[in-house]
Amino acid sequence: MQGKTLSHYRVLERLGGGGMGAVYKALDTRLDRHVAIKLLPLSLTDDDEARARFTREARAASALDHPNICTIYDIDSTDDGQLFIAMAFYDGETIKGRLTRGPMPVPEALDVAIQVGQGLAKAHEAGIVHRDIKPANVMLTRDGLAKIVDFGVAKLAGSTDLTRTGASPGTVAYMSPEQLQGGEATPESDVWALGATLFEMLTGRPPFEAESEWAIASAITTTEARSPRELRPELGEDVEQLVLNALSRQEARYSAIETFLTDARACYGSAPPVRVEPTPRRASARMIAGGATIAAVLAATFWLLRPDEEARWAETQAITQIERLIEQDEYGRAFELAERAEGHLGNDARLAALWSQMSRTMSLTTTPSDAEVVYKPYADVEGPWRPLGRTPLEDARLPIGYLRIELRADGLEPLERTIWRGDPEGASSEHFDLAPPITGENMVRVVPWDEPLRLIGLPTPPSTQFGEYAIDRVEVTNAEFMSFVQAGGYEDEDLWRSILSREAIAADPREFVAQFVDATGRPGPSTWAVGTFPDGEEDYPVGGVSWFEAAAFCAHRDKELPTAYHWLLAGSLAPAGVPMSNLAGTAPEPVGQRPAQSTSGAYDMAGNLREWVYNRNGDRRLIMGGSYQDPQHQYAEPDQRPALDRAAPNGFRCIKHLAPEPIPELVYASIEREPSDFRSEPPVSDEVFEAYLRQFAYDPLPLDAEVVAVDDSRSGWMRQKITYNAPYDGETAIAFLWVPKNSPPPHQVVVLFPGSSDIVLSSSDELARYATIIEFLPTSGRAVLYPIYKGTYERNDGSLLWSQPNRSTNYRDHLVKWVQDFSRAVDYLETREDMDTSKLAYFGYSWGGTMGAIVPAVETRVKASVLVVGGFWLDRALPEVDQATYVTRVRVPTLMLTGREDYLFPYEASQLPMFDLLGTPDEHKRLIAYDGTSHDVFPAKRHQMVKETLDWLDTYLGPVGGS
Repeated sequence: MQGKTLSHYRVLERLGGGGMGAVYKALDTRLDRHVAIKLLPLSLTDDDEARARFTREARAASALDHPNICTIYDIDSTDDGQLFIAMAFYDGETIKGRLTRGPMPVPEALDVAIQVGQGLAKAHEAGIVHRDIKPANVMLTRDGLAKIVDFGVAKLAGSTDLTRTGASPGTVAYMSPEQLQGGEATPESDVWALGATLFEMLTGRPPFEAESEWAIASAITTTEARSPRELRPELGEDVEQLVLNALSRQEARYSAIETFLTDARACYGSAPPVRVEPTPRRASARMIAGGATIAAVLAATFWLLRPDEEARWAETQAITQIERLIEQDEYGRAFELAERAEGHLGNDARLAALWSQMSRTMSLTTTPSDAEVVYKPYADVEGPWRPLGRTPLEDARLPIGYLRIELRADGLEPLERTIWRGDPEGASSEHFDLAPPITGENMVRVVPWDEPLRLIGLPTPPSTQFGEYAIDRVEVTNAEFMSFVQAGGYEDEDLWRSILSREAIAADPREFVAQFVDATGRPGPSTWAVGTFPDGEEDYPVGGVSWFEAAAFCAHRDKELPTAYHWLLAGSLAPAGVPMSNLAGTAPEPVGQRPAQSTSGAYDMAGNLREWVYNRNGDRRLIMGGSYQDPQHQYAEPDQRPALDRAAPNGFRCIKHLAPEPIPELVYASIEREPSDFRSEPPVSDEVFEAYLRQFAYDPLPLDAEVVAVDDSRSGWMRQKITYNAPYDGETAIAFLWVPKNSPPPHQVVVLFPGSSDIVLSSSDELARYATIIEFLPTSGRAVLYPIYKGTYERNDGSLLWSQPNRSTNYRDHLVKWVQDFSRAVDYLETREDMDTSKLAYFGYSWGGTMGAIVPAVETRVKASVLVVGGFWLDRALPEVDQATYVTRVRVPTLMLTGREDYLFPYEASQLPMFDLLGTPDEHKRLIAYDGTSHDVFPAKRHQMVKETLDWLDTYLGPVGGS
């Protein structure tokens, strides 16, 4: 077809095609402009009646003059009678093409949906139904406009079906239930299709998925769409409801596109604005190193298209929306709306009063000065950089929260950092030194500060003692390690002799290195075979290396392994970065693929692979950051492993010292933890203990409980989401209750206290990750209640960054509320006739394992306890909330399941003292310590641990269904 002339259109190139015809770029030789030519299949218009009907409908569509509808110039036919449509050519891409780069930011998706809705409103007003709205039929132009295409296959409302075969011309995944059941396509059908398209823009996936078109059609006609929040938990409830209303099979579906538009504009008004500028996207180490970006197609906002609407919004809605977002702690979104509104409201007193509730000021200087400063909210990974100004900056206004900032100056390396703005009112100041790039190295500079670091409760040297250094931006990859192997790294006796000498190991280098072989006996990591890494995994982090191999690689590159202190300073991560990381997953991923950026600008510090550091702990080496197979809280907890361990999740990165000063030897010293002598501490008196107990008391307020959602999709149990009044501060508590289906009520109940990952997760919709931990309980016939504790998920107030004890009143106040949350959950259970609270168990996992020394001592309705991972924290809290204060008052039968080689809870210093001091009679408590670390043990010994748990509950609560 290329080079042919159709009428006065010369075909230049093929653009694409599908079931409704092929599309070509062509030149209109009369008007000297580019057009898009769509040739329709002969089967669509194979008789005179069909041709006449199609021509009539296409002409009607061509009369639709609207900025969001593709302009139709001409309808004609080729010499052999094949019909074609000449349309406006737009420089851009379809929504389908845009989604190949991932889901859209919420404002972009809403804006595109609004534009498409506006085009449909114009068509429906003219009596035309599109009936094939889908991502492939909406163009996004470089000017920011959404253009609906393929109105040439639409039909006039109420006219005869276009086809005579009975087949619908739409794509099944976007077709409404009534179309799939053979009914007429109506304006409501277009609303449904737009809802399906919006779902995919927000999540990257269609609302209904199955193995065949028949199965998809069956699902659409018989079930309601899943919530988009299942795939993207951070979506607001208003956006979720907008999508679900559009996709409803019932009366809840919008009856007119105008109603959809009203709600969509309301959602958009509460979302941050979209700015038309390139958006950085992190895809690989090479892109990170080169600073490569891709131009995202960011649609112009509805408000920019309609200035009068924007001004009206500012005057009538902005303040209310900003106040609501502040109440929800959505400071970044509130800040964005305030900036938009300020242009219309000026010095409005209401807006002026709100600035201090959502923003802080910062002064910023650089050496050299006149650096460009840009920023964006930490979680807005795909969003545009927002200009702050050029240094020096004084009292620059920024939203409360964690922010990504970047400083840019000609000829110097861009400096990426994560900063926190949220301290009490008043200006803060920052200074950064910019420097030339580190030639040939994909590394980031780490600038020391004067504050002393803490490593899991241990005071460490101020970071200024080891000067400025650079750390690898990402973990060492397979390809990089291959260069070490090919350069003879394993055969370099001088290299290995120097490493063995420093570690005081008397061994022949050749014999020592001979143990480092791959699965086929060739030199290389344990994850390789035949001397190489798996095909296509050159950009994956190298795993399966011992501490010695990691140290040798770094030395070979004139670098060294970071100490725990170097790693900690470089790896500090905003709480929002933890769920963005490859933790609690299934496999490693290419380096730099996840957007979690540390404060120093490095990536994958949390998860992917855990990373060797230099320091010892006794006869073991520390390894940091957690891996893809570790729970999320493992990021902040060092692990320890034999230096010769070559497990697949073991990786590393290197550092390079940039300061001329020598590094103090104490930085390299063994990190030994100094535990308390818990056994020698006398218990508090009964009078003091009774006084401590009173802090957990609360007034018996009405529960006002409500079951707000039910998931009944599983054969063995259903899960209910429940809300009720919390026992403090007028808050609403949330809990999830797993109710077994295979045992008669009333059910024995197990109340869960979870791991500390919950503190860094934003939505309790992520509870699915606990399935492998607790699912065996409802399957076995016991109910499980999981209260959402203060400081976790939606109830996180931002003041508690981790679960480790400290001697602050903030920690004390949180712990009191955790215990009150547990007791209030039991209050709720007592209102349920289908629950037997006389047979109530405590189940603590990790953080919950440590709380097993406190909760059962306070809440006497607990009849048995199972603690999976845990022990005494070696960091201590104030005595009124310290574990040692309560543990001797725990009287219930207690089973502890742990790992003997745990770093955070050492067996001799933590696990045994807690077990020994439990006030439970010896014959009713049991400690089972498996070989390995606690977080290795659970997946490896899961079946044994499940058996031990069920046996324990059967013994002390009675068998399920028993009397």
